[in-house]
Amino acid sequence: MDKIEWSDIMNTGNVEVDQQHKQLLDIINKIQESIHNETQIYEIEPIVLILIEHMQFHFNTEEEIIKSLDIDENIKELHYKEHREFEKHLNILKHDIENKEYRKVYAVERFTELFKYLIEWFVEHDLKSDKPMFLNDK
Repeated sequence: MDKIEWSDIMNTGNVEVDQQHKQLLDIINKIQESIHNETQIYEIEPIVLILIEHMQFHFNTEEEIIKSLDIDENIKELHYKEHREFEKHLNILKHDIENKEYRKVYAVERFTELFKYLIEWFVEHDLKSDKPMFLNDK
């Protein structure tokens, strides 16, 4: 799978969120590049841990911004739920890496699956959840 390039269609209308999305996309692309170059697992792990840290920071930032939006509270809660679901995956991954379980269980194929999942989740969440929310702020 090729790396994904930022395009204007991904803009949410919130400069801070868009900037963080671009940073997250850069990290995701570093993972993809490492996989493509057949980088050793132990060299990919720190990139994944950086991604996890940035995702958690981004979710916190985005949720603080969302609190101030004039939109239905149910929409906000659904958005937060999407974040919590994704965080479950991140927490499992972080635990596995920190305990070196990742090397035993997943290998490079798992990182390839991870990359595909990250891209799909990122694009889906950005275009179908983040963007409409920020654009529909009254």
